[in-house]
Amino acid sequence: QEEDRKKRKIDLIYDAFDKGLTSIDNKYREILAWSLNYRKRVLLIAGLVFLGSMVSAFFVGAEFFPSTDEGQITVNVSLPAGSELHETNDIILEVEEKISGIEEADIVFSSIGSGGMMSMGGSESSKGYINIGLKPLSQRKRNAKAISDEIRKLVRDIPGTEITVVESSMMMMGLGGDPISIGIRGDELETLEEIASDFKELIEKVEGTREVGTSFSEATPEVQVLVNKYQAASYGLTTAQIANTIRSVASGVTATRYKYEGNEIDVVVRGDDSVTESLTNLEQIGIPTMVGGTIPLNEIASIHVERGPIQIIREGQQRIVTVSGQISGRDLRGIADDIDKSLKAYNMPQGYSYEFGGQNEELNDAIYDLFLALLLAIVLIYMVMAAQFESLVHPFTIILSVPLAFSGGLFGLFITRRTINVPSMIGVIILAGIVVNNGIVLVDYINYLRKSGMDRDEAVVRAGPVRLRPILMTTLTTILGLVPLAIGIGEGAEVQAPMATVVISGLILSTLLTLVVIPVVYTIIDDFSYKLKARLRGQKKAVTEE
Repeated sequence: QEEDRKKRKIDLIYDAFDKGLTSIDNKYREILAWSLNYRKRVLLIAGLVFLGSMVSAFFVGAEFFPSTDEGQITVNVSLPAGSELHETNDIILEVEEKISGIEEADIVFSSIGSGGMMSMGGSESSKGYINIGLKPLSQRKRNAKAISDEIRKLVRDIPGTEITVVESSMMMMGLGGDPISIGIRGDELETLEEIASDFKELIEKVEGTREVGTSFSEATPEVQVLVNKYQAASYGLTTAQIANTIRSVASGVTATRYKYEGNEIDVVVRGDDSVTESLTNLEQIGIPTMVGGTIPLNEIASIHVERGPIQIIREGQQRIVTVSGQISGRDLRGIADDIDKSLKAYNMPQGYSYEFGGQNEELNDAIYDLFLALLLAIVLIYMVMAAQFESLVHPFTIILSVPLAFSGGLFGLFITRRTINVPSMIGVIILAGIVVNNGIVLVDYINYLRKSGMDRDEAVVRAGPVRLRPILMTTLTTILGLVPLAIGIGEGAEVQAPMATVVISGLILSTLLTLVVIPVVYTIIDDFSYKLKARLRGQKKAVTEE
């Protein structure tokens, strides 16, 4: 009895499902018959849908890769050049104390004497970083971006310190660098520094930019010794001799090596530490002359303190300074366009130029490469279908379902407020290969019925409802399989979500329109082909009679 009750429930569900599909079949048959009578209206509706999707593309942002929440935040701390380690340590401890109240923080790791995990610079006593590991996403209510914004508010009042907060992502390491990256080329370092400073101010005014900085490192104090060559020559001294003497006293020279228990130990001879403690002591270094005796250094050289750059970066045999920054609240393409408009109004000095790099450059290159891959995919799909149908006309009919799928993909990104990026472009390429399956199934059966002797319009009306269920089954299985990816559950799932969104929305729209548009286009092309063949036969007959 229990088994009979379960069987009746299953039968009820099956009957309800079957009745639903039967009603869909009947309704689809009516729509298909209507569309064959009003073919121009159907094409007009499809065209309007396509144009609407193109318009929606202007409201869909673009970026290289979507930002991900991997539960890692890095706080980079930079003090004025020349700061001691203990000063940097005090600031790091102050920052740690300010962020100690963040509940989502799980592990906090600090390092002093380096420019951060993502820094390309070497060890510097004035730099340090704090790496914050957050709790799993399921155990916190806020994402990494919201927590980063809170940290910025907590540490912005620390004086004399430059602090930047970045949401770290292992997936994004090496993928294009910073979102904003502008390289300025030229010859004079002073002019490059001035331009970079102006660019920084202009970029900071653009909505959505944050933590804008330049690669021009703060100059460090250095002691410069300017030798009076004529005065030195009167004592028989050369610049090299003077430099070697200063080096040996200040830094020391290796006089010999001492062997002890199989090891060689350098024996370094240098002057007293008091020499490097003040400029006055340095000026009194004794420089041996050629005639014997010594003279003080200030007799033949002037000594003063200047600031020199830590590093000079060259690219393509030209000096280059980079202005870089992060983005927040807006897409990369929109911010890059606003920055470009602002910089075009800037009066660049003669011989200096700038160019966009970073993720914006990578985005443009990726879109171009993926567009070429998409064209190649469409060509290959057409060639395969041409070989399968042994016709050049029918594959063209089916290929028209691809633009409808693109429209669905753009609408999906617009509705979900996601951006055009590398994963979504890959989704478009995948979509091009999937959506043609429905058209192939439908057109192949129409051709089969026509070869059996059935009239064209009757074959179209009959083939549509027969192939409706297989088309719906294949579409639904693909869509349901991609739903978890489109929702974006879990850490780092934001990367796959745009791709799944494009495929799902493209399949939905293309399936709905393909079931109507493809049969209509099939009949239009068939009419055109018949007229063209008739005209060619008429011309051939006329030539024969002549």
